Amino acid sequence: MESKNQEKLSKEMMTLSNTEAEWKLVWEENFNLSEIDENKWNFVEAGTGFGNEESQYYTRRKENARIENGMLVLEARNEEYNGMGYTSAKLTTRGKAA
Repeated sequence: MESKNQEKLSKEMMTLSNTEAEWKLVWEENFNLSEIDENKWNFVEAGTGFGNEESQYYTRRKENARIENGMLVLEARNEEYNGMGYTSAKLTTRGKAA
């Protein structure tokens, strides 16, 4: 079932790509720096549940958010932190380059 859905999605994406006469790149991030570029990214640091009872605390620690081999790594960890049972990272581009 999953492969049929993936195949359908791929066909839809190709159809969308072929229907546009010209695409214009407006923003990109290549993660070619050794650190996350805070001129482009905001770290969310909180453990408020964000309205859907999330059990994680978002941090800016390298254990949770880092660049490795040109890729952004967001890692969730099963650990106690500021009263929450898990940590992770959440980044946004709000008010930045995007």
